[in-house]
Amino acid sequence: AKTKLRPSDKYLSDMELPSVSVCIPARNESENLPGCLASIVDSDYPKLEILVLDDCSQDKTSEIIKGFAHDGVRFVPGDAPKDDWLAKNQAYQVLYEHASGRILIFCGVDVRVGKDAIKKLVVTMLARHKQMISVMPKGVQKTAKARLLQPMRYWWELALPRRLFNRPPVLSTFWAIDKETFKGLGTMKAVKGSVMPETYFAKSTSTHQDGYSFMRSNGGLDLTSTKPYVDQLQTSIRTRYPRLKSRIENVLLMVCLELCMVVLPLVGLAVFGLWPSLLTQFLALAVIVVMMATHWMVVRAWGVANPVMALVLLPASILSEAIITLVSMWRYEFAEVSWKDRNICIPAMRYYKKLPDIEDN
Repeated sequence: AKTKLRPSDKYLSDMELPSVSVCIPARNESENLPGCLASIVDSDYPKLEILVLDDCSQDKTSEIIKGFAHDGVRFVPGDAPKDDWLAKNQAYQVLYEHASGRILIFCGVDVRVGKDAIKKLVVTMLARHKQMISVMPKGVQKTAKARLLQPMRYWWELALPRRLFNRPPVLSTFWAIDKETFKGLGTMKAVKGSVMPETYFAKSTSTHQDGYSFMRSNGGLDLTSTKPYVDQLQTSIRTRYPRLKSRIENVLLMVCLELCMVVLPLVGLAVFGLWPSLLTQFLALAVIVVMMATHWMVVRAWGVANPVMALVLLPASILSEAIITLVSMWRYEFAEVSWKDRNICIPAMRYYKKLPDIEDN
């Protein structure tokens, strides 16, 4: 309920609205970029700046960006990432340095923005005195594979009491932040090697006068994502291990809990058949009902009108989540995690064959 857009009775004229810079990093996105830019260009926000960074693309991404120049889209050239920077974080930093708006919106190319979505988001930020808002879009890809994978990603944000542990829910798909707040927190230079940099800003603004909110797209906020299943899978692998603080013991604990969510209720029902116990039956059924009800709400929040298939796939979804968690850990620790044809595993330690000479004073 807290993640719904609550209508604001505050009215702001076009003169009172702050300027907004939409910052979009793009690398080899000739398929998704046109739809994304077309939806943002069609926005009714009066003070909108649209910047797109071409991150060394090998396809027609740069041509597409320049093709929207007559609609006010600015082309920003990108460079190869530095050794201690992740490519996406470096792109965000460059976009920030080129942006002139009072509010920054970082947006993925798979996002489609409704005509009045940016205005509603900005008015909500001002009315609720928020420095940052992260938005969960509705999904467009609702195939069986997508229903198996994507809802579990949103379990992390919607179903867990994250604020009790000072780890507010956040997504990298679409998030807005006050530019001065962003600057005061050190910009992307503070998290240049972080796989999930938006988590740092969400946590910082959340602890400062409750300046952060996580919202989901609904009837009042039109925001959708067209991310296909393959990209969803890669995103899950890329983010799962960092979410668990890149600790192997956290991974093992989480996998055990996920397996227990599937196995223990079934064991409870089986034990009841062999050894009648009202308490065992009640606990097993209660766990199943709570899990199904929670999954129903998460899937509905994602945008599925009839989530029956997702409920049928719930045990398989939980098992898939456990497998993805193990795969993510293994790739980060012993292999590579590729994102846009780049390895994002920046080693924590470096090996030097020869120590530098000590200079005599």
